[in-house]
Amino acid sequence: MSTLRTAFSTLIARGTFVTFATLVTLLPTLVLAQTSAAEPSLKITDAWVKTTVPGGSVSAAYMQISSAKPLKLIKAESPLTPNVEIHNMSMKEGVMEMRAVDAVDVPANKTVSLKPGGFHIMLIKVKQPINKGDSVPLKLTFETPDKKFFSVDVAAKGQEKAGEKAGEKAAGHAHH
Repeated sequence: MSTLRTAFSTLIARGTFVTFATLVTLLPTLVLAQTSAAEPSLKITDAWVKTTVPGGSVSAAYMQISSAKPLKLIKAESPLTPNVEIHNMSMKEGVMEMRAVDAVDVPANKTVSLKPGGFHIMLIKVKQPINKGDSVPLKLTFETPDKKFFSVDVAAKGQEKAGEKAGEKAAGHAHH
């Protein structure tokens, strides 16, 4: 809406008389410009969450993320826990090390895999067990190169391991 306000403020400040017909003509264009700027082409597929072990309270979410424009995944949230972090695993001096990261870069026209042994989303101190087949809601927040932010909702399916359901994709979200 700020683009819309700016356009109309500019017209009025210049003393331009704006008729109702002009407003009706400009409105779809300005609204479309605002929508496409705030939500670049994004595709999230194969989203799944590791089932928790009996008595356990930690899980991890994995998925494929691609976009026509460069983005950064900067935040993840879930109603199952207030403790959600983006992590990366890497080898350091022969030891597998996991650490929290501020963001995951999603280059334009590339697919980034959040997967076991690499980038992933940690769910810490979940309030309830995650069982096979459960739908786990996630809210992912992205940043565009021009410092705009937007969020998408993803439903990740509870699984014990990647590719558990051969020939079937885990629940995901495609956003265009």
